[in-house]
Amino acid sequence: MPRSTLPFVSCAVTDGNLGTGQNPGSAKATAKKVVEAIEGNASRERD
Repeated sequence: MPRSTLPFVSCAVTDGNLGTGQNPGSAKATAKKVVEAIEGNASRERD
């Protein structure tokens, strides 16, 4: 799993239905990944 070597640097990952951020500095990146996952699921349901 990727990790940031510096404290409080953004590091967010997704794997399937799971999305997580390493620390509070990752909140924005984690939220973006969650939105991307939701939008991806919604577009697949419409097809």
